[in-house]
Amino acid sequence: MSLEALDAQIEGLREQAVRLQRNTQQEKKNIAADATLSTEGKQHQTAEVTDTARTRAAALREQEVKLVKNHIRILETQLDAKAGSGATDIIAFRDAQERAERIEEKEDAAKLMGLALRSNDRTLAHAIFRKSIDKGWSGVVQQFTEENPGSASAARDIEILDRHLKDSWRRTMAYMV
Repeated sequence: MSLEALDAQIEGLREQAVRLQRNTQQEKKNIAADATLSTEGKQHQTAEVTDTARTRAAALREQEVKLVKNHIRILETQLDAKAGSGATDIIAFRDAQERAERIEEKEDAAKLMGLALRSNDRTLAHAIFRKSIDKGWSGVVQQFTEENPGSASAARDIEILDRHLKDSWRRTMAYMV
């Protein structure tokens, strides 16, 4: 699925949230205008409507997060598949991942990436690339994608989606009731 298709799904969820917000406001107005209800009855019904709307909005919000996380997982799987699928490839990739996980600083990652690229150690370069995506070390990611342009779009999409996940304020506002 493309980012455009994912964006369309997210937009659909957020449109549902807007309709939910409008309907909830209208229901609250109807309750407030109902002359047959006591003040306590109005408060009780308003609380029920609000609680139901919040539950539905939370479910929509969680659905959005799940869609984004699933898309990231698909992209990561596509990237990891480029490291190879034979037994030797898998063992080499696991070892390279362990080595990459020990990297703490962006500068160390850049230095090791350069060494891996110069020595044509694709497995180590890929493991550092994945760690750099996770850490947001865009310079190291770029270093890898200049040599491996086929991975550039997936890396860019993962960075975009990671930023989307971290933008919880905007998501919270979209699903607020």
